[in-house]
Amino acid sequence: MKSFSFWTLSVLFFLPFLLKSQQCSQQEVDYLAENASLVQELSQDCAFDCAFAADQNQCLIDCLSQQLALSEDCLQCNSNQIQCVLGNCALACLFPNSEACQNCIESNCLPPYFTCIGDEDQDGYTEAGGDCNTQDAAVYPGAPDEEGDGTDQNCDGGDGMVGMEEWTASLPFTLARQGEWYCVQWKEPKGTVMLYRADGRLLLRTEGTKGEECTRIPQGEILFWKYCNGQKQKRGKVLE
Repeated sequence: MKSFSFWTLSVLFFLPFLLKSQQCSQQEVDYLAENASLVQELSQDCAFDCAFAADQNQCLIDCLSQQLALSEDCLQCNSNQIQCVLGNCALACLFPNSEACQNCIESNCLPPYFTCIGDEDQDGYTEAGGDCNTQDAAVYPGAPDEEGDGTDQNCDGGDGMVGMEEWTASLPFTLARQGEWYCVQWKEPKGTVMLYRADGRLLLRTEGTKGEECTRIPQGEILFWKYCNGQKQKRGKVLE
C-alpha cells in the first residue's frame, strides 16, 4: 500500500464542489504521493493567496497549476480540498497542527477528495491503475493475498495461491507446460481459452475444437487465463 500521509493537510482551507469521481489518472495519484511535501506547501500558499479572491476556484487552479504537473480535472480535486477546509474547518484550523483541525479535515474533506481522485479506499491505487475493488483498502495490485478466502486481494485474477488443478477441475481443458511451450489441452470441445501476459497482451486464443494448442513462453513468465463459453466466464492466474 502506498503512503498518503500528506493528505491530512495542515492548512486553512469552502464547501467542495460535487464532481464526478476518478478525476485523476493512476500516474497523477502516484505523482501526488511522490510530491507530498510540495503539494502540502503549495496548498498552504494557494489557500492564503486565494482566500478572498472573487473566483476562488479559478484562483486556486491557476495557483496550483504553476508548480503541479496535473490535468485540470485532477487540479479541480485539489482545489476542492482546499475550499472544503476553508469553508468547513477554518475555526478548527486556527491551530493547523491541532487534533481538532485534523479531525475536521478527515471527517469533512478527505472522503469527497479521495472519491474525486478515484481512490476511495485510500490505498494509493485507482481502478484505472489496476485496483479491482476501490472500496476495500486491503485490495490493490501487489497486496498480500490469503489463499482460499474467496477474495482476490492482489487483483491478479485469482484467489491466493490456489493451484490450477483446483481452478480448472470443472472446466473442459487443462493447462500444462512442455519445455518452453505452454499448452491448452481440451477434454471437451466447449468454449474458448485465452492466455495473456500480466500487461494484457494476448499470447494464445484457442477454441475447444482444436484439441491442443501451444505457445512458446519463457520459464517464470506470469500468465493469466480466461475461459468463455456463452455467458459463462472464468479467469485465473497460471501458477507453476
